[in-house]
Amino acid sequence: MISASFALVLALNSAHKLSNRAVELENGYSLLQMENEIVGEKLKGMHLAIQSIATRKFLEEKLMEELVHMSTDLYSLGKLQAETASSLTLCTTEKDRAHEDALAMMANYHEVRADRDKIAGQAKDRIVALKNELDHSIEELERLRGDFSKLEKKYKDMGEEHDKLRQKLKVIRMKRKQYGEGEEMLCRKCQKTYLDSENFNWSCRTHTSEYSENMWWCCGRGKDAPGCQVSKHESKEDEDNEPRDQEENERRLVSSIRCSVSDR
Repeated sequence: MISASFALVLALNSAHKLSNRAVELENGYSLLQMENEIVGEKLKGMHLAIQSIATRKFLEEKLMEELVHMSTDLYSLGKLQAETASSLTLCTTEKDRAHEDALAMMANYHEVRADRDKIAGQAKDRIVALKNELDHSIEELERLRGDFSKLEKKYKDMGEEHDKLRQKLKVIRMKRKQYGEGEEMLCRKCQKTYLDSENFNWSCRTHTSEYSENMWWCCGRGKDAPGCQVSKHESKEDEDNEPRDQEENERRLVSSIRCSVSDR
């Protein structure tokens, strides 16, 4: 912005100097024309004097020398006049060119200023929009923190309740084994109850694919067809007896998620 204004001032100063130079050359040209007219009048007078004193050879020679000298001066004046006229034309052309450049720079200055104001307005609007988004994100983050704290507490309570149920289940199993009672278990694959003493390799039958268009896609049989995959029953209690380390890992994962949310 400052460079464009400085260049515009320089261009205007240059145009002003060229205009002053043109005026000076015009004045010099006018003076040369006046001197030329004066010299012409002198030549006329000398020519008349030469005619009136033609009998005087000395004066004639003297006047001839003066005429030659004045002719030389007149030639020099004419040459200087031509050079001055050429310089005046060149200065006028440069002045017009500088004026056009100044107008172009002025137009460019206004265009740049309009673009600057437009960009500044867009940047201001963008900043306001980003600030609103940031405020909304902060509010959403606070809400998520509150929800996460509630979920964490609920997860902790459920974990404690799960531990209590496992302890109770363990006691019940010990009592049943102590009295030699068979324990019914629920298969996690076929969802049927069974006794461990009656669990064989062909006890559990399941389908390996989905039922669609009135048949099982794994074996091509009807809806009531027994499962095509045969195996032993697998109790859901086996899943409940997974190592305690897995629960610890899950809790550590929850804690790490909480830390990452807090860092935001």
